[in-house]
Amino acid sequence: TLFRSSTIGRNSGIFWALLQFSLFFGNLYIYFSWKGKRTISEAERKPVFIALTVISLVGTVLLFIIRNPASFTSSSDDVLENDVRAEESSGSVKSYLSKAGGAFKNAVRLFITKEMLLLNVYVAYTGLELTFYSGVYGTCIGATSAFGDDEKSLIGLSGIFIGVGEILGGGIFGLLMSKTKRFGRNPVVFLGLVVHLLAFFLIFLNVPNNALIAASLEIGRA
Repeated sequence: TLFRSSTIGRNSGIFWALLQFSLFFGNLYIYFSWKGKRTISEAERKPVFIALTVISLVGTVLLFIIRNPASFTSSSDDVLENDVRAEESSGSVKSYLSKAGGAFKNAVRLFITKEMLLLNVYVAYTGLELTFYSGVYGTCIGATSAFGDDEKSLIGLSGIFIGVGEILGGGIFGLLMSKTKRFGRNPVVFLGLVVHLLAFFLIFLNVPNNALIAASLEIGRA
């Protein structure tokens, strides 16, 4: 039922919440493993990278055993799909290349439309935000010596709270979509805007200017 229009929003929210549990459990290990340490040795980093590599491989393998979704197409759609499959089975390599080229051209035409150009601004912002909280913010925390001996473990603590926020967001707007959709998307977007502004302002107050470059003894602007 993932692809039904009535449930795709709910199921996507649940999937997102489950996906972000990795942030919670992974950073929970970092928090307790690195607690009270000012420097992280190679011997302490290796288990983390090995565990993440193994988990990634296992997750990739599990993707191959996901069952095919049930088909909800009508009989006319089934006939059209069978005709397409028959054409593809008898087609040559050249026809496949021409179809791929046509799909690529259509994607380029779609990319330069007004709607997609406006949407790309938000997509680019999402990439910048992901880079910030996954790479920059944790580095700044770990380089702020004013936090004391727990500066490295606070990297894991920040990741835990990021995961909690992701889980709550996916769970609330996924499980409770039937109740929140009546308000429309504007309140949700406005709520996200307010939370983002508040979060970045607090980061601005608490993270020193030079924390990203080298270890800093400053305590921010607050």
